Amino acid sequence: MRLLNTATSAFAEQGLPPFPFPYAVLSHTWGTQEVSYDDMLNGQFMFKDGFKKVENFQACARDLGYDWCWMDTCCINRSRSTSEQNEAVMSMYTWFRHAGLCVVYLTDVERREDFTKARWFTRAWTLIELLAPENMAFYTRDWQCIGSKKELAAEITAHTNIAFDVLTYARNPRDATIGEKLSWASERHATNPEEEIYILISLLGVRMIRSPGEGRAMATVRMQAQILEHLEDYTILMWHKP
Repeated sequence: MRLLNTATSAFAEQGLPPFPFPYAVLSHTWGTQEVSYDDMLNGQFMFKDGFKKVENFQACARDLGYDWCWMDTCCINRSRSTSEQNEAVMSMYTWFRHAGLCVVYLTDVERREDFTKARWFTRAWTLIELLAPENMAFYTRDWQCIGSKKELAAEITAHTNIAFDVLTYARNPRDATIGEKLSWASERHATNPEEEIYILISLLGVRMIRSPGEGRAMATVRMQAQILEHLEDYTILMWHKP
């Protein structure tokens, strides 16, 4: 795991959490001109619109007492390291579970009463980011906090059909049945169809290498084989869309 210092923007390479220090993670939807790891190294980040998001997240985390933070745009080397991307997919639940805080940035929300209309609730990868952290706070496009996950849990349950006891961590999300998890994921979408299956890798705790371009059907077959071989949870055969 590669962490970003909230004050200096220096990177620190770590293993797997838990770490002896707390860190914050960002959950968001991608926009245009997001800042990459390479951009941070070569100084090109200052010329991209997405750098404002990096700066604001660092400031938010720093104000809340965090010296280290993580966000997927600039903390994963996507340009040269396929193995790093695969490891990130398999580790995503763990990274978010052990974060001291997950900051959810809703770029298309201006008022608290509109927060469930955010695009964030329709995207595949944000499902893991919603379920894994125990401590989560939602922010509007101008970085105003509108509440914690526990405070907003009833509204999120009504909107997503994700169980209230899972959102409030009265029940560990990992203890939910595979059928429940597949149901929660069924209404979410990704840019590439196979990614709608890849999000389940970390959530279900299976190890499966990504194969970009394979398509949703082949990814589904491989995922089902992993589930039936290693997890023996036959709710995979009985789940339904909410």
